[in-house]
Amino acid sequence: MDATVTSKGQVTIPKPIRETLGLEPGDKVSFVPNDSGDIVLSRQHQTTIDDLIGCLAHLADGPPLSTPERRALIGEMLAEDDERIRREASE
Repeated sequence: MDATVTSKGQVTIPKPIRETLGLEPGDKVSFVPNDSGDIVLSRQHQTTIDDLIGCLAHLADGPPLSTPERRALIGEMLAEDDERIRREASE
């Protein structure tokens, strides 16, 4: 498949490629050279907090927390941190 570079350096990704990669308007893509000098186009996946938590799951002592439980825990931790900062500022 071919595409033409515009005067602004833009290229329209052909529809079959967009469909194969699951690209939607606003998605980000990466252009990465491989060892043979070809450029590989790939879809950038947005990392969510759930993705990051999943990476750390092996460190947990028990079952994973639900999203509301995680939010509550983060809220408690932020409140404790705010209290510590206020205490240190008043000393």
